[in-house]
Amino acid sequence: ITRILQLDKNGVVVLFEDDMWPYWKQDLVKRLDRTIPAEVRERIIFSPWLKDPADFISLIATSDVVLVPFHFGIGSTAAMTSVTGTPLVTKPGEFLRGKVGEGYCKMLGVTECIAEDTERYAQKAVEIACDRLLREKISAKILRNNSVLYDDLQAVDDFVNLLQSVKLE
Repeated sequence: ITRILQLDKNGVVVLFEDDMWPYWKQDLVKRLDRTIPAEVRERIIFSPWLKDPADFISLIATSDVVLVPFHFGIGSTAAMTSVTGTPLVTKPGEFLRGKVGEGYCKMLGVTECIAEDTERYAQKAVEIACDRLLREKISAKILRNNSVLYDDLQAVDDFVNLLQSVKLE
């Protein structure tokens, strides 16, 4: 986050409060106070948790780029970016949760959104956020390819076959 805000003097990072564990924000703010310089920390904004999926999709649609938290994962947010065409930037992590964003990017054909290290992650995020033509190109590719996430029923068929093969006693 620090590097992204250092590279983009006008950039803002939006994080979400958690309605189930509100103390997480307090703990995170304490950590950010210790680890991020004040001059960039003021451009980190906390949004209340959005319970209505339409509100969440609207926020993603108005964002320049979605950052995949590579230590945590992205899950359903990545599916929302495929609907809005909002580019996401990812850096594959060591564990499965850190590889989901990479998988989405590969399926959507936007491997240019995959960073090999943390510095490139920050650079890619800023490059995409600040370059409207690049952002539009990536967005168009996501929207053109998003059917791969919804039209391939092979996983459903495989799951049905698995369930049918299990013998209950």
